[in-house]
Amino acid sequence: MYATGNKKMLNMLILEILRVYTDEDHSLTQQDIIKLLDKNYGMRYWALQYGPYVEVLEPESLRIQLSEDIRNMSEKYLN
Repeated sequence: MYATGNKKMLNMLILEILRVYTDEDHSLTQQDIIKLLDKNYGMRYWALQYGPYVEVLEPESLRIQLSEDIRNMSEKYLN
């Protein structure tokens, strides 16, 4: 869905999350938005696709998962 990898598409995904999950009485933190991006749109796979160009700062659980993915990938090519 977001294979173009541009900032415009990411902004559109964030706007969609805000539209669906927020209103005057219900706000989201940045952490909430990141979790919803991962849950709804596979932020993990987006980050892997653009690995050399992005760094995931949080949530820590996603950073750990990405480091494991990268380690597993490198083992395939280094062995």
